[in-house]
Amino acid sequence: MDKKVYSLLKTLKKLGCNLYLEGENLNVEVFKDDLSLELKNEIAKYRNDLIDFLNRDNKNHTTIPNVPELYNYELSSSQKRLWTLSQFDQGNISYNMPSQFYLKGYYDINSFRKAITSVIYRHEILRTIFEDDDDGNVRQRILPYEKSNFFIDSIDLSREKNKNELIDNYIRNDSYKAFELDKGPLIRCSLFKLSNDNHLFYYNLHHIIADGWSFEILSRDILSYYEAYKNKNEPRLPKLRIQYKDYAQWQLNQLKSDSYQSHRFYWLDKLSGNLPVLELPKSTLRPKIMSNKGGRLKICVSRKAKLDLNQFSKNRNGTLFMTIVSSLKILLYKYTQEKDIIIGTPVANRNHVDLENQIGAYLNTLVIRNQIKESDSFDKLYDDVKTTLLNAYTHQEYQFDDLVNELKLQRDISRNPIFDIMVVLQNKNEYNFFDADDLSETTDIEYLGKLVTKFDLLFNFYDNEDNLFLIIDYNEDLYDQKAIGHLAIHYRELLSSIADNPDMAIEDLSMLTPKEEHQLLKVFNDTQVEYPKDKTVIDLFEEQVKNNPEHIA
Repeated sequence: MDKKVYSLLKTLKKLGCNLYLEGENLNVEVFKDDLSLELKNEIAKYRNDLIDFLNRDNKNHTTIPNVPELYNYELSSSQKRLWTLSQFDQGNISYNMPSQFYLKGYYDINSFRKAITSVIYRHEILRTIFEDDDDGNVRQRILPYEKSNFFIDSIDLSREKNKNELIDNYIRNDSYKAFELDKGPLIRCSLFKLSNDNHLFYYNLHHIIADGWSFEILSRDILSYYEAYKNKNEPRLPKLRIQYKDYAQWQLNQLKSDSYQSHRFYWLDKLSGNLPVLELPKSTLRPKIMSNKGGRLKICVSRKAKLDLNQFSKNRNGTLFMTIVSSLKILLYKYTQEKDIIIGTPVANRNHVDLENQIGAYLNTLVIRNQIKESDSFDKLYDDVKTTLLNAYTHQEYQFDDLVNELKLQRDISRNPIFDIMVVLQNKNEYNFFDADDLSETTDIEYLGKLVTKFDLLFNFYDNEDNLFLIIDYNEDLYDQKAIGHLAIHYRELLSSIADNPDMAIEDLSMLTPKEEHQLLKVFNDTQVEYPKDKTVIDLFEEQVKNNPEHIA
C-alpha cells in the first residue's frame, strides 16, 4: 500500500471516521467534527486506492452468515463462561462495566435521549437476556425494544452544591448493583443535569453483552444519531449486516476448522506441565472465596524513561507494550523470585471485517508465559517476550474460555484460572480513565478510590504520547494501599533503571529509590562500633566468656 494512503487511513481512523462501500460508491461517515477541506481533497485524490483497500479487506474474510430467525440463540464461548461466573453474587457484580462522559456546552437533551434509544434499537445485543430453554441449556433471547424495560434515568443536580459527591455516591451504588441476566435490561443509563450547558451521561453494562471496544462504538453511535436529530437530518449510520447472535453461531462453527485446531495445539503445548502460581507479598491471608473489593491508584512514569523506552522498542523493531510486559515480568520476579511467570492481556478479537462496528462480548484473553534467567540482560528477555507475544497474536483466535476448559485445571475459587495478574496498554484514542486535566507529569501517587475488581492486580497503562501513566487496580482483601504504592514506586524506579541500562543483567537492575539504597548501603551496613584500643579481639571475647558463661556465643 502507498505510504500516503496508509497515512490517510490512520488519520481518518483517529478522527473516528468510518469508511465503507455501497456498491461502487465510497462512503465516509464522520462522527465528530466535519472533515477539513484538505482531508476531503486527499480522500478524493486517493478514492480508487481506498476502494481497492476496502475490497481487498473484504475478500480476505469469509462473510459471517446470518442465522435464521429463532426464539433464542446459542451463546458464544465468552458468554458461556461469563454466565457461569455471574451465577455467584460477587461474580455478577465483578462483571459490571460502568463508564461516563461529559456533555459540555449546550445539548438538545431530547435529541440526545432519542439518540440513546436509537442505539438500543440498532444493536440487538443491548436488548438481549439469558435464560434456560426446555432442556436446561442457557440461550440468549433478543427482546423487542418495547419489552426490554429500558429507560433513561434523569437526575437534576443543577441546584445542588455538592454535585460531585452526589454523582460519586450514585455511581458507586450503581456499580455494585447486580444485573438480572434472565430479565434485563443489561444496560442502565442516567443523565445528570449539572447546569444548562453541562451534563454527565453515565451508563453501566454487564460484560456478557459488551467489552471495552464496545464503549467507543456505543458513544460514537450515540453522538452520530444525536448530530442527525439535532440538525433534523436522517441518521447516516450504515445498516449493520450482522448482529451478535450471528457471530456467536459463526464462532461455534469455527471450532471444527483446521486452523482453529492448530491454534488449540499451540496453546495446549505452551501451557503444558505444572502452571506456576505467583504469590506476591500480601497484607493479609487470601480469602477462601475470591472477592471483588478493589482499590485504584495512579502513578506517572518519568518522561525521560518513557521516551528512552520508546526509542529502545523502535530500535528492537518492537513496541512499547513488549517493553512494558518485559519490565513487569522483572518486577514480579524481584518480588517473588518466581522464574516461570504467567500474566494475561486482553485482545479485541475483532480481526473479521464484519465485527468492526459491533457491540458485544468479543474480547479474548492471551496468556503470556516466559522464563526469567537473572543472568540474562533486559534486552535478551525483551526478545523472548517479543517472540512470545507475536506467537500469541498469531494464535489469538483460540478462545481463552475454551483453553480453560481444555486444561482441566483443578478449580480454586479463591483465584482466577491460569493467572491472577493482567496488563493492558491503551493509547489516547481509546477508552480511558482520565480527564484532560489528569494528563500532566507528576511524581505523586494519586489514590483514585474504590471499585469492583476481577484480578489480584491489573496494570493498566495509558500512553498519551507526552506521558505514560500507570493505573493499578488491586484487590483490597489481599493488598493495602500503602503496599501497592510502594510497588508502583519500585516499578517506576525499575523502568528508569532499564531505560538507562537495557544491556544490564536482570539481577543487577535496581528497583530501589535513592532513599532505600542509602538505607541499604549506609544504615544497614553501618556496623562500626567503638572498642578499647588496648585490647585485642581475643581479649574482648575472653572477657565476654567470663561475664556470660551460660550464654550462646
